[in-house]
Amino acid sequence: EFGMILFVFSYIFGGIIGLLGFSRVLSFLFSRYKSATIAFITGLMIGALRKPGLEMVRHPDNLAFTLGSLVLGILVVTLFSFYELKLKKKTY
Repeated sequence: EFGMILFVFSYIFGGIIGLLGFSRVLSFLFSRYKSATIAFITGLMIGALRKPGLEMVRHPDNLAFTLGSLVLGILVVTLFSFYELKLKKKTY
């Protein structure tokens, strides 16, 4: 029992430390190499789309759900972008 609790807490603690460390590295990279960092992260995201694309080909019965999720994601990002622009216009 105690060993499992210790394992869970160490896992959570390691995750928090990892997130904090990664956010500092990312902040440093954005402050020094903004364009290259954005290009690299965009490449990672585009590369990660390979797996869902293969799953759509293998299981076409999930196509409607996958495309619906895609459209919903695009809408959410677009709404947040418009909201950000609206906030920026208010401050100027």
